[in-house]
Amino acid sequence: MHYLCIVKTTVRTLILSLVILLTCCTRPSRTTHSTSNVQRSTFNPQRSNLLPITPIKDQGASDFCWIYAIVATLETEHLAQGDSVELSSDYLCRMFLEEQSSQKRISLRGTMPMALRLLEQYGAISHQAYHLRRPVNWRVLSRKVSRARNHPQRIGQLIDDALGFLPRFSFIYGCEYTTHQLMRSMLEPDEYDCLTSFTHHPFGQRFALEVPDNREADTFLNVPIDRLMAVVDTALARRHPVCWEGDTSEPGFHWSQGRADVQSSERPVSQQSRQQAFERRRTTDDHCMVIIGQTTDPTTRQRYYVCKNSWGKTAPFGGLMLLSEDYVRLKTIAICTQSEVISQVLGRKNALR
Repeated sequence: MHYLCIVKTTVRTLILSLVILLTCCTRPSRTTHSTSNVQRSTFNPQRSNLLPITPIKDQGASDFCWIYAIVATLETEHLAQGDSVELSSDYLCRMFLEEQSSQKRISLRGTMPMALRLLEQYGAISHQAYHLRRPVNWRVLSRKVSRARNHPQRIGQLIDDALGFLPRFSFIYGCEYTTHQLMRSMLEPDEYDCLTSFTHHPFGQRFALEVPDNREADTFLNVPIDRLMAVVDTALARRHPVCWEGDTSEPGFHWSQGRADVQSSERPVSQQSRQQAFERRRTTDDHCMVIIGQTTDPTTRQRYYVCKNSWGKTAPFGGLMLLSEDYVRLKTIAICTQSEVISQVLGRKNALR
């Protein structure tokens, strides 16, 4: 009987661990999502007309997808304009950890507006000037920092030992930039805005999204899903990236295959079905990526949005992820893109903060 109790407890623990894994934004395990048995396709989204990107990063053992995605959005925005820039996600992750260091329990999760605010507050550093030389388990580090919260000097030593020392400047093409000088060259005030689409609040108004990661109660402009999709399509057509926040814990999301689609029972996707999925917690706030273009599978004629992910370069498409149009319509929590594009699609009056 004692042995059976141990077995049952172990099974429950394993199930709980799996649920936690599926609802966080960390890259799935290489073991459970091996690509060795994936059916390869001659279809290659990298040959599509995609927006330019910097090399794909790996957020490793962290929940910092929201920082990686916003940084990648700014990079692609400027690369598309002809600039050459690569920013340090690790710098903003570090500053957020330091900001949270007085907390008894540190959470590394956040939302797109939080990442934009970090940029405004702490500025930016180039990737060349500051990036981790070796993998760091941010969750372990955050627990160590939390335990040392009453000893500021100890916190500084822990962070420096794990993450290295911060440079004072970035040097880009012979020019010296402070963190805020570089940020101001990359990001203008109110340059970006965030949209969502749910019916439990009026359309055309802003509200604080009721998701756990929205810890600072940031507001999002609420619009019908057709209008949200029009903003995505217009932004891409005008060569602007779209930061995407949504669900990746669904059965239709296959990292090992590089694709995500809704199940047949979930079609057609409507505003009502979106709302039901959200209220029944079948659509959750799991992960952030950057939409950098659209493509069509020549075999199935299925249209996909191509995303730059932050789980490394494994999986079939070298770190890119394909989200079907239905998946984006159903599983999007929020998007973030150029305020000017939003104003043009929705009308300036509706896009005001």
